[in-house]
This record gives sequence, structure tokens and C-alpha cells, in this order.
Amino acid sequence: MKPSDFWEEKGTPTHPTLTHEMLEDAEKQLGVKLPALYAELLFLQNGGMARDWVFPFQKKTMWSSNHVPFYELNGIDETGDEGILSSVYLCDEWDLPPDQVLLCGEGHWWIALDYRTGPDPCVSWHAPQDQEDFVLAPSFHAFLDGLVLYDEDAYG
Repeated sequence: MKPSDFWEEKGTPTHPTLTHEMLEDAEKQLGVKLPALYAELLFLQNGGMARDWVFPFQKKTMWSSNHVPFYELNGIDETGDEGILSSVYLCDEWDLPPDQVLLCGEGHWWIALDYRTGPDPCVSWHAPQDQEDFVLAPSFHAFLDGLVLYDEDAYG
């Protein structure tokens, strides 16, 4: 997928236009290096509604037996109240594993950049109340490559 195809056509950014300084500050606050492709998406639009993507996944989750949703992407909010800078607080609040940067979620489920194994994150699915903690893809790039548009016949 091309990054320009990711966002909803009529989408509205969640946060102000991303700058290189904002990105560097976020990485310092989180103590991680964010994937270049993630940053590229945020330079196009700093968070908000994505197209109606799903990630096909053959392990049953609380969401579905064959996919997980990915219809929005958290951006960088300099106040730390929203977006990825709230990840530490939300991980504590929802009893998620440490070293997660939350990309998308609603409390009962999350998709995250997972830094538990080192500086190059995989992408993980977390549904703490259902005790689900699965690796979806070995990298953010592989995760984006695996996204498909929702099709009710295939994923309904």
C-alpha cells in the first residue's frame, strides 16, 4: 500500500500538522524510535480516521474469527492527552504489557507497536479482559502490507 492510500479521503487530522521537532520530542518522551513508515503516514495527516482497513488474522480474537479492525491511527498530540503520548497512561489504566505505543483501540482492545523484544517493534493485538496478547505482524511495514479494505462478504 502506498502511504497516500491509507487515510480516509474526507478524513480530518486529529492533531496539528506534524513537524520533525514534534516527532523527535515524542520519541524522546516515549524512549523509542518510531518506524519511518509510521512517521511518513503522520506527516501526511497527524492521526485520525483511516480508510476502513482490516488486518486478516486467522487466530480467533474477541473481535472476530478472521480479522482485526484498523480504521484509525493515533497521531502525536503535544499535550500528551491523546494520541501515542498517552500510551504509558493507557497501558497502566487498561493493564496492558509495558513497552507499547498504542496505534489504535477502544479500551477493550488495542493495536500497538510492541517494543518488548527490542528497538524494532512488532505490531501486537491486546484485549486484556479476554487475555489476548498476540503478534499480528513482525514490523509496522509488514502490518501495513497486510491491511485490506473491509469487505462484508469476507469479514462481516
